[in-house]
Formats: sequence, structure tokens, C-alpha cells
Amino acid sequence: MEVDVWVIFDKDRRSATADSRAEIRAECRKRGWHLQERQGKEIAITPSGRREVLLAGKEAEALYKRTHRARVAILCFSGVVVCLDPRLEDRDVRERVVIDLQTFCLYKAFYQRVSRPGSHWRPDWMLEFEGWIQSLECVGEHDPRCLPLHIFKSRQMKLGQEEGREAFGHYYGKGSVRVDDGEREWALSPREYHGHETLCVAGYALRRGLHWDVRPVTGTTTIVTTTEIWRVNRYTNIYPDANIRGGPPCSERIFKK
Repeated sequence: MEVDVWVIFDKDRRSATADSRAEIRAECRKRGWHLQERQGKEIAITPSGRREVLLAGKEAEALYKRTHRARVAILCFSGVVVCLDPRLEDRDVRERVVIDLQTFCLYKAFYQRVSRPGSHWRPDWMLEFEGWIQSLECVGEHDPRCLPLHIFKSRQMKLGQEEGREAFGHYYGKGSVRVDDGEREWALSPREYHGHETLCVAGYALRRGLHWDVRPVTGTTTIVTTTEIWRVNRYTNIYPDANIRGGPPCSERIFKK
């Protein structure tokens, strides 16, 4: 499997991080790793003025999809957040609608906060990342870490531990059928898997075309990604990489950024 390193930095501090990024770039070339450098924009996310670097929804989507097709390291020089409602990304983004990038990609990628801009970056992340590449952090398609957890509405649990996965199963269901906090049923139907790709989660190759049939328990439901909003009347297909497939009358995309 290919190996990527995604470096996220504040575009207004591009020059301050230039030397560190150049060193990371050189190390990636030595190892044959693909390097992706992405810019974010620092914004205030609280009335008191707390500031974080916002990664655009399209960039976040591309990164999340890539974590299912390569082993990915994410390196950030500062706190980075993603807006969970694409309608608000260009408006007054607030803390309630953002998620930090580490949580956004949790269980799907290796994450490391590197040294502050202008100082020498710490190379120890490479050894940790090389160890993570060799590890297997998923135990099968019923592992809740396969879910796109920024769409599956649930409380945060320590899914890296067996006890956490057991607790998740207790609250949301084990195996092929789960119901999230948004009152949406997520069902795996292996005989109906369709798609041309084999996606991977932290080293584990899923069956080709694996997806969930997601339907509202009652009425209709709205599903929001970093770039799209869907209204689901009957059901829609959601893949581990947060790709959504559907169409009228079962579901309809009502917003796309």
C-alpha cells in the first residue's frame, strides 16, 4: 500500500514553516513517501477569540478518502479544525460546528503535532509512523473504527481498546446493524455490496464495495458531510470513506459545496 504524509499549515505562516516543511519533504523523498502540503486559514472559533487553523471541507474530504487508500501520516504545526457543516464554512464558524483534525481522522490515520513554526521539527514521528504502518488497527468489518465517525452520530469512546468497542456495541449495536444517536439505522448487507474499490482501514482490507444502507428509523433524516448535505427518505449508501451514493426517491443531495 502507498504511504502518504500530509502536512497542514497556516497559509499566513507559510514562510515560518518553510524550513521545516523542506526537511520533511527531503525525508519523504528518501523513503519514497508521497508528500501532500495543504494550507489552512487561522480563524476565531469562540467569542473569546480562541483561534485555530481551519482546513477547508474539500481538503478534509480528500484527506479522509485518502486514509482509506494509503497509510497516511498527518503532521500539523498548530491546532487544525474541520467545519462539519459546509453551509457555515465561509460564514461565522463557531466551536459547536467544528471538530479537530485529529479526531476527524481518528483510527484512520497517524497524527502528530510537530514543533512550532520556526523551530527545528522533531524527527521522532517518523519512527512512530513506520511502526504504525506495520501495525493492524482494525479487526474486521464489524469493528466500529470502520465507520465514518463524523457522520455516524455517537458519543466518543476509546475504540482503540476492546472495552471501548464493547461499550460502543452496547449503545449502538453489534455486528451488521447499528442505530446512531441521530436515530438512523446503519446496516451491512454483504450480498449487496457494490463498488469497484477495496477500501482499507488502518491496514485492514475490507471486502470490495463494503457500505452501509443507512435509513431513518422514522420519517426522514439529514446527513451532513464536510462538502454535502443529503435528505434521506428511505435509505442511502454510505461507504467507510464517507462517500455517499443515492438518488430520488430514496435520497437526494440538497447541498454541495
